[in-house]
Amino acid sequence: MALYINKVFNACGAWGRLEDEYQAELIDIHTVLNQLDNLDYRRESKEFISEKFSSLNWKSRYFLPVGGLPNYGSFKGPPKRVSMLAIKGHIGVDGPMANATYFDSWVTYKAKSASSLGYVSLMLLPLLGEEDRSRSITFEYAVERAKYLEIAEGSQFVLLGISSVPSNMEIIEADSVSRRTITFEPHQVQAGVGLLSYFSEILKQKCSEANSKVSIEQDGETVRLMIKSEAGLEHKVEALLNEYGEVLNGSLAPETFMTDQIQLLALRNKLDMAAMEVKHYQERMSLVQSNYEQRVFSLEEQVTSLNKLLSESITSHRIAQEHVSNLIDKYGKESEVELELISLAKKLDERATDVKKEELENIVRQINSENPKLANEFLTLLRGPLEGVVGNIIYSWLPQLGGIIGTAIR
Repeated sequence: MALYINKVFNACGAWGRLEDEYQAELIDIHTVLNQLDNLDYRRESKEFISEKFSSLNWKSRYFLPVGGLPNYGSFKGPPKRVSMLAIKGHIGVDGPMANATYFDSWVTYKAKSASSLGYVSLMLLPLLGEEDRSRSITFEYAVERAKYLEIAEGSQFVLLGISSVPSNMEIIEADSVSRRTITFEPHQVQAGVGLLSYFSEILKQKCSEANSKVSIEQDGETVRLMIKSEAGLEHKVEALLNEYGEVLNGSLAPETFMTDQIQLLALRNKLDMAAMEVKHYQERMSLVQSNYEQRVFSLEEQVTSLNKLLSESITSHRIAQEHVSNLIDKYGKESEVELELISLAKKLDERATDVKKEELENIVRQINSENPKLANEFLTLLRGPLEGVVGNIIYSWLPQLGGIIGTAIR
């Protein structure tokens, strides 16, 4: 008897990467499955599966060999190794399992950690009806449970639904996530968060089929917006977000955006409330600082500034991604660091003010060691058309980043 891959749960483009770059490893996985008659979470069964992979020159347990026992006394930064049932190239295979909590950890920590090391993680799971002898978590259960978990941006992993009966392969896409990061001025925070939160109501009215979930995380004056939508509808959500941005900056009339009269009234009330919150902040500050009103802009200017910031921040841009894609087309060598560069460009386009200087430095070093021309033009890119997108903070890092590649950038 043999086993077959009938269903695939694809997170962050992992399956496409496997098919494009790791055909040999996929063939090995099919070869091992052809030698099995069931998937069992028990230790002896996993050891048997591991032995089959070992016979095909796969390694076991660790992506990166680090000597000695792990020390969990203190957290020392990103993990440098992740245990898996079998590893070859940049592919790690794990499973099956019978512990739902371990599955949560696998998705949110192990697969994310492996992805940060440049690996794609795969989990072998039996389809419903195939798990009777082992009581393993089924593929169907895992897919539904994954919808309640936070899949990190760029965390590439695949759940494989295994059956003893061959059939056409069905690929299920993970929910898509749109992210925006906005840093407000102190007087803008309360009103800005209110306008961002209202987008969840707009989604209910104009795009209910996406089953979107909107969450907002605030860290001082930095606010992160995350919109989780069903796969295949992310473009509609992004388009709606862009239109909302146009309403905020005044280029799209509210009555054009929201034709239902009750919802139009609610939208206008929300915009008026945001203006009132800015006004109330001014009044509070005027009581604390006698010269405050002399230092601030007029209320109209304050509201205009807030709406412009929100509009620019939530409107979808692909400036960084387009420029990076052009650079890779021109200088690319199909290396792993180019994938990291594309991921970074996506973060820059989404106003990711939490991009760390160390992250940029590390990528620039890697690019420079492999492709100096690409590194030089990437920094020129940050200096030029991306200045308005990335902001002054990243722009101020350019002299130090230029020093890494031996080029003066001011």
